[in-house]
Amino acid sequence: MSSSPSLEKQAFKKPKKVATRGVLSLNLAEKSNNGRSSQLEEVTRMARKTEELQSTWYQRLFEKFPAQNREKRHSILQWLLNHESANPETLSRNELADVDRRVDYRYRMLCQRYLEVEPTQGYRQLIARLSALMLGFAPIQSWAKQHPNARKAIATSIQQTIQELLEQDTDLQRQVSWIERCTQDCQLREALVLASVEEYCLQLHHNQPLLLDRLRQYLSRQHLSASRRVALTSAQQCA
Repeated sequence: MSSSPSLEKQAFKKPKKVATRGVLSLNLAEKSNNGRSSQLEEVTRMARKTEELQSTWYQRLFEKFPAQNREKRHSILQWLLNHESANPETLSRNELADVDRRVDYRYRMLCQRYLEVEPTQGYRQLIARLSALMLGFAPIQSWAKQHPNARKAIATSIQQTIQELLEQDTDLQRQVSWIERCTQDCQLREALVLASVEEYCLQLHHNQPLLLDRLRQYLSRQHLSASRRVALTSAQQCA
């Protein structure tokens, strides 16, 4: 008895393909969700580390100046951390320690000479601080030996050099503009500007403080102008 043609067709029919599209879609979705979860965890860790850094310094400000209002402390905190652009979560323990030292440097500088001090007094302390430091360098010492009342002359030259920086240096101007947006408190604004000027003047430029380089340029220009005036006076007398 011959088998039915329909049964033969069924016996030799190709096996159906297993539907994998749905499984692949589920796997991709799971991987995507895992990626989002990992990113979320990273963002959470970053935020936690940043909050810890901010909290530590906010507490120090609160303990040092309990009478200050919250807005003022927040503005100071922004200034302290403004230059630290690196993400705290990506830094090693040693790098975090370096950040802490830099912030501590700004904090001490601000508290010791400028914060809650009248702007005029703060400015005098800035010039006195920079003058004392500049007189410790051999080129300025050599210049000072040749001039009577050298300390006053150096202080005046530093004032003029700082004024030039404020008028011409775009980096320092950018910092001052940021401070103006950071707080509406005029006295605090003055304190932050003075502290920023000190820090900017003392940052290293070719392995020496930037102010030393600018001060030498200023003194050289002054010497050249004085020499030209002497030569001009001599020429007029001889005419």
